[in-house]
Amino acid sequence: MIKFYGYNDGRAIAAYNKRNLTIFLWLAFFVCVVISIIAILIPFYELLYVWVAYLVVLLICIFAMSFSKIDNKTLKEKEIKTKHLFVIDNFKLYRDGNEIKNSNDINFCVYKKYIFLQLKKTYYIIPNNEMPIDRKHFINKIREVQFGTSIEKIMAEIKEFVNQGELNGTFEFESEKIIWVLGKHKFTYYIDLHEIYVSHDKLRFNKFYMDYTHYHIDFNNVKEQMKEINNKWGK
Repeated sequence: MIKFYGYNDGRAIAAYNKRNLTIFLWLAFFVCVVISIIAILIPFYELLYVWVAYLVVLLICIFAMSFSKIDNKTLKEKEIKTKHLFVIDNFKLYRDGNEIKNSNDINFCVYKKYIFLQLKKTYYIIPNNEMPIDRKHFINKIREVQFGTSIEKIMAEIKEFVNQGELNGTFEFESEKIIWVLGKHKFTYYIDLHEIYVSHDKLRFNKFYMDYTHYHIDFNNVKEQMKEINNKWGK
């Protein structure tokens, strides 16, 4: 169980506005690049004036960001709660004792001094100095909530399946990787929460491996994929 505080105060509002303006500026930049390519290919160089419009928008956004902070005193006067207790337990996220039931509503962005946590209708910042564990592991815990599992759990399930003895070949288990040598073939499973990357190399001279192919599969399909591989190359 991990407990931490999230703040939807003036800092969170400023971070939210800054994030949205940054996304808007990147999209506008992309549009300008596309229009510039078209202007050069046609050629119709008057289209390049779009960069002037982009510069004006950029200046407006920078000006808006400088006034994006909201006084926390104002929030307190309106009796808006700005400090919330979060708990991560068994791949679930709780806010003030209530479970966030839809994991699709949980999103986050990593910044230098804090993590920006966005739920369905609210958003919070978690400062680095208030994280209960180190930053890297804390990020992993949020990702585990999003996917409802952990790399350790996936590894344990695959290992349990392998230990049933239905597969041929030899297996080597590492922290986030499984190496399966099957006859003249080597399969390396790189485990992630989003998907599993499988590298298939062909054994040559019982020592060296040459690049063969690779797959991207959902971890729920690993067992069936292993059975197919075993039936194809394990006999």
